[in-house]
Amino acid sequence: MFGADDPCQCHSRVPGRKGGRRLVRARVNAGNYGAPGAYERIAKEHANSTRAPAALYKLGLLAEQRGDPRAARVYYQRVVAGYPRSEEAALARTKLSGPGG
Repeated sequence: MFGADDPCQCHSRVPGRKGGRRLVRARVNAGNYGAPGAYERIAKEHANSTRAPAALYKLGLLAEQRGDPRAARVYYQRVVAGYPRSEEAALARTKLSGPGG
C-alpha cells in the first residue's frame, strides 16, 4: 500500500528514448486534490500498476468512513474482480465477508 509520507504515489514503466525503460513516478498530493479524487485517478490512469488495487481498497475504506457501505462494497468488489491475487484483494474479501459485507 502507499507510504504514510506519500499516500498517492504511483509507479509505472514507459519506454525510454533509446529503447530502454525508465521509471515514471506520478505523485498526487492528497491534501491538495482530495484523497478520493487522487485514488480514483490512480486506479483509472494506472490500472496496470501495483498501486491500483491499493487505491481502490483505500477508496473502500474512505467510503466506509463517510458512512457509505454500498460504495465501499463496490470498491472492494472492484479490487477482488480486477486484482484477485493482490494483498488488497485478500483484505477486500475479508471486508466483503464481514458483517454488512
